[in-house]
Order: sequence, then C-alpha cells, then structure tokens
Amino acid sequence: MQQPELGHKIQNWRKAKGLTQEELVEKCNLNVRTLQRIEAGEVLPRSYTIKSILEVLNVDFSELNLKEDHQNQFSTLLGDKRSYFKWGAIIGIIYLCLSFVEGFMEIGFYNTSRHGLSSDSASYVFIKMAVMVTFIIFYYPLYLTGKTLRIIY
Repeated sequence: MQQPELGHKIQNWRKAKGLTQEELVEKCNLNVRTLQRIEAGEVLPRSYTIKSILEVLNVDFSELNLKEDHQNQFSTLLGDKRSYFKWGAIIGIIYLCLSFVEGFMEIGFYNTSRHGLSSDSASYVFIKMAVMVTFIIFYYPLYLTGKTLRIIY
C-alpha cells in the first residue's frame, strides 16, 4: 500500500466514525501535524502509530496489507545494494577463516612467549589488520539493512 492510499483510508475511516483530526490525535496521543502528514500521504507512519490509530477507529490491522508494502519498500531501498550483500557474504567467509588463523597465532604467541622464543610479529600484525578490515566490510551490508529498516519502520 502506498503512502497516499494509506492516508486516504485512515482519513475515510476517521470521517466515517465522525471524528475530527483533533479528536483522533487526542485519543491516539499523537501530534496533529503527524496525522495531517499521514492523511496527506507525505509520510509512512511507524507500525505502532498505525496500530494506535486503527485501534481508536476500530479497524482490523489485517485490512491494510502492510507486510507486503514494507517488503516492497525494503526491496526497493536495498535493490541497488544487492551486490553489497553478495560481497559481504564472501568477505564474511574470509573473515571467519582469518579469525581462526588469528586464534591459532595467538595460541602460538602465548606458548612461544612463555618459553622465551621469538615470534614473527609482522605476520601477526598483518593478520590482525586483515581481520579488522574484513570485519568492517562484512558488517557494512548489515549496517545498510539496519539503516533501511529505520526508514521503513
């Protein structure tokens, strides 16, 4: 459901109940400007806002088909970033492997340092840096998902 369509439905249900915008916002504990923007189709409200409006209007939440709309909006917002997820998964596998190598190197450093043996610190620093870089690249698609979900909900 598009934002204007949702706003139009809410406006029709409100008028059918004989409520003014001021009466509805008072019962829903909303700002008048928020309701005006929703009814004008300027914003897609958060799910809990929609739920409180529908409860006051005695409308069943299932009538809105919002789940499909949110999936479409999510797909649209992330559509051009799908390659980030593919590369994030590949880099995630590399990150996992490097983490194991790092763990084995730390065990080796611990054992060699107890016995006074020298260790190859340059390779250890390289592995540490590679683990950090791959983690950041792996985490970026997850960051994008969270950012997108904040826009939708």
